[in-house]
Amino acid sequence: MRQFMNILLIMLLIAMTVWLGGCGALGGLNVLDGTSNSASSTSGGNLTGGSIPIGGDIGGRVYKAQALTPVADAAVQLLTASGNVNNTQVTGADGSFIFTHVPQGHWNLQVKQGKQVVNMPVVLDSNPISVSVVVENTPMQITQLQVQPAGPAISLNLGDTLAFQAAGIDVSGSAHTVAASWLMHGPVGTISPTGIFTATQAGTGTVTATYQHHSAFVQITVTAPGKH
Repeated sequence: MRQFMNILLIMLLIAMTVWLGGCGALGGLNVLDGTSNSASSTSGGNLTGGSIPIGGDIGGRVYKAQALTPVADAAVQLLTASGNVNNTQVTGADGSFIFTHVPQGHWNLQVKQGKQVVNMPVVLDSNPISVSVVVENTPMQITQLQVQPAGPAISLNLGDTLAFQAAGIDVSGSAHTVAASWLMHGPVGTISPTGIFTATQAGTGTVTATYQHHSAFVQITVTAPGKH
């Protein structure tokens, strides 16, 4: 009988050891809801337990204002709304960069080329954002920025193109065409570094021009043929 009890005790100890080892393998897993207690890292920042929804990608190219040639080896930083650096990239030979799987919210793109710095505010939801950042050696000092043609909304057909211009208003109230950076929010089309929009997909998007901490935008609705 005593020998039987000893065998039973040994089996119980083995079972407890296996069970404890299984719990250790769970790591930070919350057994109640199946979510992880540890932060998962993405190229756009850290997410905790999936509580911050993934927005999408922020990508584009950097150009020199003179002749709009691509800028290689420019430093591009993705900053949080509070100004903290979330991620940094260096542009390729064609001036391109991309931040993937960026959480939704308010961000700021900061591009540094030599002594010049360009800042672009970005509000990211589930739609991708593409930008054409233009770096100018001697930017004009303005008090206001306007996009022409102005909105509040512009309707286009699929395949249409539209040339936008950015006008900077100086202290005297005079308007001047400026080499703005352009941002396309939504998958309805593309925007070139010269502000030419091409409608590639039906839907609604926003074109934003940024120059010297000033921004102006216009909403665009693209309609497929026969759907008015």
